[in-house]
Amino acid sequence: MAKPQNPFLARRDAVKESQYQGRLRAQGEIYKMAMLIAAHNKFKAGPGRAPDFLLEFITVKEKIARDIAADIGDSRKKNGEGDPEFLYTKKDLAMTLKSIIGPEKWEHFREFFPMLRQYWDV
Repeated sequence: MAKPQNPFLARRDAVKESQYQGRLRAQGEIYKMAMLIAAHNKFKAGPGRAPDFLLEFITVKEKIARDIAADIGDSRKKNGEGDPEFLYTKKDLAMTLKSIIGPEKWEHFREFFPMLRQYWDV
């Protein structure tokens, strides 16, 4: 039986978790704002296209998150342990990004995607 946690420690942990969640939300908002400003600056996305671009960004981000969760879940079913590296999803992302950026410019983006390093030559 688990020992009940000290109320002071429980409160401290709850405050830390709340602060962490707040930072995550703020970071997500900053990314969305930066993405909209960049879309406007580079592609002149205004009131007509910017909201569509933001919705597409959110859709793609959620798909990547679902793919990672499925990758980890599939691995757990196969061998009893998760795949914290989500290797299949990383390889798929590397191939997709390389096709978007183009093979001739792909090398210049190495610093932006360190998590994909092992799939750089896909």
